Amino acid sequence: VCNGATYVNIHMVKNKKDGSRMLLIEDNGGGMDPDKMRQCMSLGYSLKSKVADTIGQYGNGFKTSTMRLGADVIVFSRCSGKDGKRPTQSIGLLSYTFLMITGKEDIVVPM
Repeated sequence: VCNGATYVNIHMVKNKKDGSRMLLIEDNGGGMDPDKMRQCMSLGYSLKSKVADTIGQYGNGFKTSTMRLGADVIVFSRCSGKDGKRPTQSIGLLSYTFLMITGKEDIVVPM
């Protein structure tokens, strides 16, 4: 947990459509702007890549850990505007289900 979070809530919730279980994780951190969200969702990106023998140096942790828990992850993030930037809201999606259904590898979302 980083970016100023002082608490994290983790809940197991049931999907009303099919009864499957989901993890809902919430925190009160500063959030990610769109660039940080893109980096978080990109395989191999890491701010720690130049630091040897540390967790996170390869940029695979978030992606591989979420896919081991389930087929899909949706990340919603709000980032307050810092250093003169405006506040942003971002959504990130990693979905094996979507990949299998559509056969797509990339989705372009107009900004």
